[in-house]
Formats: sequence, structure tokens, C-alpha cells
Amino acid sequence: MKAMIKTDKDNPEWTEEMFKRSKPASSLPEEVLAVFPKTLHPKNAKETFNSHPD
Repeated sequence: MKAMIKTDKDNPEWTEEMFKRSKPASSLPEEVLAVFPKTLHPKNAKETFNSHPD
């Protein structure tokens, strides 16, 4: 099944290292958070968001 999924070279699958370096969305500046839907507002953020994956 996994072999059937195409890999996007511009958006690769996250590695353990990427997850370790990720930061919560609440760490982004307010002007950046304002562009995202309310689901990513710091009050509602439950996931990590890495704006610099490399």
C-alpha cells in the first residue's frame, strides 16, 4: 500500500528529527497566526507546527 502512495519531493514525510525540532503554533508571531484559521490560534493549538523544517 505504501508503495502506491506517491512521494512529494517538496513535502516529504516527516522524520523523527523533524518532529523533535518542531515547535507549537503558539510560538509563531501574532502576525503569522493571524493568517491561519482560528483552529491554529494559540488558544486552540494542540498540534505542533514547524515553519522551518530544514
